[in-house]
Amino acid sequence: MSAVPALFNLPSTREESLARKYSEIAADPAHHGNPRLVVCWPAARMNKFQSLLYRCAPDSGFAVERISKLAELDEVFWPGDVVFNAHWFGPLRNSVQSAEELQNNIDTAFALFDRFRARTGAKFVWSAHNLKPHRSAYHDVEIELRKRILTEFDAVHLLDGDHASELQDTYDVKIGRHFKVVHPHYVGAYADHVERAEAREWIGFDPGARILLFFGSIQRYKGISRLIAAFRAARERACDDLRLVIAGFPSDKDYVADISAVAARDPAIRYFPSKVPDDDIQIYFRAADATVLPYSGEQLNSGAAMLALSFDCPVIAPNEPAFQRLRHYGITVYDNSDPNALENALLDFDHRAITTDFVAFRREHDSHRISRVFFDNLGMLFD
Repeated sequence: MSAVPALFNLPSTREESLARKYSEIAADPAHHGNPRLVVCWPAARMNKFQSLLYRCAPDSGFAVERISKLAELDEVFWPGDVVFNAHWFGPLRNSVQSAEELQNNIDTAFALFDRFRARTGAKFVWSAHNLKPHRSAYHDVEIELRKRILTEFDAVHLLDGDHASELQDTYDVKIGRHFKVVHPHYVGAYADHVERAEAREWIGFDPGARILLFFGSIQRYKGISRLIAAFRAARERACDDLRLVIAGFPSDKDYVADISAVAARDPAIRYFPSKVPDDDIQIYFRAADATVLPYSGEQLNSGAAMLALSFDCPVIAPNEPAFQRLRHYGITVYDNSDPNALENALLDFDHRAITTDFVAFRREHDSHRISRVFFDNLGMLFD
């Protein structure tokens, strides 16, 4: 008897992939008219946000095609309506060495946008995650990029209604069409079966300690050095049972080294500068009594805060716009203009006294409902 040949999954071309997606939606009797397409850029698979935002695409008559490079737009062909949904423009400044090089990347990107729009009739939508870009060395060029997005894109997806006025005030540009669809929670997106005691054993801290968590990519604007200083001061004054866990992807190598040097000298700090596997995220949040997010950036929303609340973990954060909008759930905010406020917040912290409304949070940020609303708004772009 001859051996059964090995089977291999051969990669499909983008043309074949899009044809399959079109046929699957067109065959669904619940939909009428041509299927529509969302082209998502840049594809971000380390974060579940895009997956949750797009989860109801087929039910809404949309297919989703994720691209990592803008040159891939030339490979996208679709016989129906198309939406290009941009999230972050950071890839345009990756590895650039001058403002002129960044400007050239921007001009090339918008030339690709114009060609794609002319060929497909696509509508362009920006999901506005941040007021200003993080870690930009070319401020003036970045400002002009944001102005160009706000004036040339067909619509802006806001994660809160107040964001429109903040963007207009910052860039002195009147925003045209825009719609609000809030950030979905992450409940159910990650494993969540580890109990508190087991999580604390894994971290390696004593069961009776009060554990504070910083979770997220290790970057300067996130204020980790400030958190460590406030944490140490609080321990020295009155809180020797406080412990600090810092975990996240090491985005800024120099800053990671700085934090490593400080954390290595303090046994009350556990430092995990690496990408956290999805199944292990639960360990950090279930071990923690609160997540501390001492940001000093211009973020319009905080995925880390949404993730913490999704694991029923209280949040301590500055009174920045991204966190002010979560106050009605009972998170703790402190005055970011006061250099002693974070230390005082840690001194006063008692997780048993925090009355976070996790039920309301889960209800109002349900990802299925939010995804359906998002696609309803995309559909209205063609009315």
